[in-house]
Amino acid sequence: MKAARQASRRNRVHTNRRRRAQSEQERLKRKWASVEALVGADKRLAMIAEDLVRHFEARKAALDGKAMIVCMSRRICVALYNAIILACRDFPAE
Repeated sequence: MKAARQASRRNRVHTNRRRRAQSEQERLKRKWASVEALVGADKRLAMIAEDLVRHFEARKAALDGKAMIVCMSRRICVALYNAIILACRDFPAE
């Protein structure tokens, strides 16, 4: 009888821990989604793309090289890539 109560208590504790972990995970997903939406705003990405293109073109005049950009998510990477392509078209060719 005592062993059955202990097993039942362990199961309840384990279940409660799992529920807390799941709710914490859901909270973090919501937080990540809101931050990702702010970071990946179209207006912000357009400004960043213009700045990157301007900086890279100025640097390329002095030194040859490459650039690497790291983004927060794949969605932001694609949106930033598209914004860079547009900014390159708008940048005056020398």
